[in-house]
Amino acid sequence: MRELLTAGLVFLAGPALAAPILNAPKDVAAIHAIEHRNAVELDDTALARAYAPSAVVLDYMTGGVYRGRAAIKKGFAAQLTPIKSVSARILEQNVITDGRFACDLMTTNFHFVTKSGKAGAVSLRQMDALEKLHGRWEVVQEQVSAPEDPKTGMAVMSNLPIRGDIAWPADMAASQTIPPAQAYKEIRRWTHDSLRVIGINAILPYYGPGAEELAMYGPILPGNLRGKAQMRAYYAPSMNSFASLVTTTPVLKINTDGTLGAQIDIQNITLHLKNGKTQALYWRQSDCVHRIAGKWYGILDMSSFPVDLTTGKTATTWAAFPMGPNAENSAPQH
Repeated sequence: MRELLTAGLVFLAGPALAAPILNAPKDVAAIHAIEHRNAVELDDTALARAYAPSAVVLDYMTGGVYRGRAAIKKGFAAQLTPIKSVSARILEQNVITDGRFACDLMTTNFHFVTKSGKAGAVSLRQMDALEKLHGRWEVVQEQVSAPEDPKTGMAVMSNLPIRGDIAWPADMAASQTIPPAQAYKEIRRWTHDSLRVIGINAILPYYGPGAEELAMYGPILPGNLRGKAQMRAYYAPSMNSFASLVTTTPVLKINTDGTLGAQIDIQNITLHLKNGKTQALYWRQSDCVHRIAGKWYGILDMSSFPVDLTTGKTATTWAAFPMGPNAENSAPQH
């Protein structure tokens, strides 16, 4: 069904460039404006133009994997056609940007009226990566999700817990820019390795590196995490429950400008648990990374399960999503 490895990057040659400024007010304001405009756009053609030609979108429902602008337009059209009007309120927005690349982790409340007169509301989490291409910001990666109620297994799409926009540490700064081709290779290695570690102590060094340089949305409520201590508390029970794992990534896309970068993936995971059982897990993950002292670290992260709209429950097993052979094409594409 889905099999992909694409990468979007601009190839630059030469030595490392000067470090850019992070989160200049005008750049953050531009991202805020783009996200709000996209949230209320009902014209599928206009909305699709906000996405790069090679963008990948993982929508919140099963089957919602859109690869490229044409597929994105088709996927969104099916949802927008019945809608007469919509309003959106972005409740929290965690942005990191260097003026050329940006990541945004947010929670949005939507209120809508259908053409038949029915009113409704939905709350969703979202993580976007955006890149300034040909002088215009375009979404290159997007994951949309509804977290799972741990008691019922149902997807929750109202009253999602929020914490307000993250206050990044005052001393957090960008490193020198490196050629995007080099950055792509390094982020690909970061992704490959971080997806295959065992135990909470093994995964924590891939994030930060500062203790508070991290915001995450996890797949199970409440799952709104700030800092590495909360990451440890949230993920330790699951990360410490298995002795080994096998992971394939039928969907994997990497984008970078050489200072910041992002990856979005779907993982088919087989966990060999310490209790002797085996678990098949279908996992969707987005990461925004920055490079400090020659190493990449995650600073924004969202993981989720898609929602089965027929039952309202999240779908957590990859056995339900046959995706064909996992032949990954390592050639970068834009």
